Amino acid sequence: MIGEPLLFAGGVLILWGVSRPAFEHGLPIDRFEGTYIAGRRDGLGRYEWNDHDRFYGNYANDLPNGFGSASIAGEAFIGDWSNGCLRSNDRTVAIGVHRASCGLLNAQK
Repeated sequence: MIGEPLLFAGGVLILWGVSRPAFEHGLPIDRFEGTYIAGRRDGLGRYEWNDHDRFYGNYANDLPNGFGSASIAGEAFIGDWSNGCLRSNDRTVAIGVHRASCGLLNAQK
């Protein structure tokens, strides 16, 4: 990760950074730009899997959490995410977690 210190408070380093992309089939994948706290994504950020699929929004504890929008396979998913999960109409979308872990989210709504 390439980062610039924003703040050092209470023993915790807060950075704004860009993760270095991994490569698949010679193309860059998995790029994150946003706020890191103690080495984890936290706060506003943008995560891109490839040229078409991405998430923009809030992170907490390295997962989408709070308001955000994702564009996946040409579909838009916008709303309040909870621990990497979003319930949108009759579908559950998961980022950074297995969809099965979103089961409690489904039961609550």
